[in-house]
Amino acid sequence: MASNLSRFVVRSITEAETKFAGTLGYVCTITGIVLCFLVLVAYVVASFYPKARQHLDRVSFRLLVYTLIFRVLYGIVFSVTAAQTGPGSLCTFGAFAVNFTLSSATFFTTCIALNLQLVLVHRVNGRKMEKYYVIGTILLVLAITVPAYGLDQFGWNEDSFTCWFKNPNPHIRLQWVIGTQSVWIALAATIETVCSSVVLIWMYRFQMTTRYLQKASQPIRCLVTTRNTGQTWVTSSSSTRVLGQAHKHRTVILRIALYPIVSLVVNFSTVALDLNSTIVGTTDEFQYRLLVLDLCL
Repeated sequence: MASNLSRFVVRSITEAETKFAGTLGYVCTITGIVLCFLVLVAYVVASFYPKARQHLDRVSFRLLVYTLIFRVLYGIVFSVTAAQTGPGSLCTFGAFAVNFTLSSATFFTTCIALNLQLVLVHRVNGRKMEKYYVIGTILLVLAITVPAYGLDQFGWNEDSFTCWFKNPNPHIRLQWVIGTQSVWIALAATIETVCSSVVLIWMYRFQMTTRYLQKASQPIRCLVTTRNTGQTWVTSSSSTRVLGQAHKHRTVILRIALYPIVSLVVNFSTVALDLNSTIVGTTDEFQYRLLVLDLCL
């Protein structure tokens, strides 16, 4: 998204359209920052209540918090970087920070889907895996962003007059965009889709199995003697207990599993629009409208 904002100058559009695109970028960024920040505040407030804390003490929720934190950081860094009017150390570091925070938020979202599949389908201990999610994400983001920063690929782009990839050769610049952002975002979205699909298929099969058990199993009636009520008949069914647990967690799991699917739609659309803007540029009204769509995403 940041790369698209950096290219709206290089095209035959009016000054009013240029200002509109810039304003739209700020409005969408600020809106995203506020929404993510409100969710984080709600999470912190809820964590003070013991009953709520028990439900929030889940790996998937913590991964979602990491994602939101980096989304907020991305919005702040993007706003500061987009306000630069010339080359400088802040411009260079800002372009690097935009790529770093965006990639971090994307990969932590992928970890949510991956964790759900490992825990639910493959019975892996999510708490033991949490440290690997965090360490792996940070190392991967550093591996794909630090080389570009070290090789002086970030900075003031003379063609678009913004802070992004600054290589004057458009083909080399495109290679850096693909290698450090587009490929990885598309890969992350693909993994999210596969994991979410596996989880949803597993949930469907689980529901079908528990319904079958409910219809097939017969309740067991036991005569129980108690001190207060004497002898009473008690009915028990293991399938009923299973169904209760399935119904209890079904809604939560479904919502978390659908979150990466939304990310898939947004990320693939953003990657396609970024590459289109990088290769084709914003040379006509249609390309300008694609840019506006990308800014909204």
